[in-house]
Amino acid sequence: MPSKQAFKKWYSENKEVFDLILVVGTIIIAVGTVILIIPPIKDFFDKTQTANSGFIKALSILGTTVGLPLYIILLVVLGIIIAYKKLKKKYSKATTIEKNSLRSKQMQITAYCSQSGKANLTYPLKLYFHIRNNARCPVAVDNVIFEVGSGIIDDPKGHRKRGSNIYKPDLLLKEVNNTELWFDQAVIPPTEKVTLYIPIQPSFGKEAVEKALKNKTAGKLSFRYTFLDEDIVTDNYEESF
Repeated sequence: MPSKQAFKKWYSENKEVFDLILVVGTIIIAVGTVILIIPPIKDFFDKTQTANSGFIKALSILGTTVGLPLYIILLVVLGIIIAYKKLKKKYSKATTIEKNSLRSKQMQITAYCSQSGKANLTYPLKLYFHIRNNARCPVAVDNVIFEVGSGIIDDPKGHRKRGSNIYKPDLLLKEVNNTELWFDQAVIPPTEKVTLYIPIQPSFGKEAVEKALKNKTAGKLSFRYTFLDEDIVTDNYEESF
């Protein structure tokens, strides 16, 4: 037996159709009721000689010959409407999934490790990620999260989320006058990219990081992206490296 929640969901999805059923159903019931009481009315009019027997007969024929076919046609039409709405919703959902899948392929993510020999660097060994927009429209990126995997050891000086292995790295947009600009979200123009990094413990070594990337044990990168096109498409990216 359908639950109350299931009925509420069905009603919310088919409210207009359900309301139409109630209205037309009420009219049909009213016509049927009139048909049932027509004989007594006719008898009363005949007795008082005030009845228009032609009108009464026509109304009776109209109710019996038109009422039932009309009711059947109504049920068929309502069934077609409900089926159309469900198919349209299913097709729309499938189209959205296909569109999102196509959009996600326009986001190019590359990962690599870099080690600097410069002195006095806070983080000499870094795991870098580039997020490139290959679409024809700008894309907004935010809610960037990196979950450190079992294959690497991050730098203890790094800004992990307290009590976890989660980083929320900022994004490097462009260097202006040799000054790096870092933000927690960004809008990437077409063909442009942003950069983020995870600090790695220097003693762990560059080769070990590259091995972790090859085995996809370095960690998991995720973020939300929104294509700023005529049709706004928002989805979540997630991949292990």
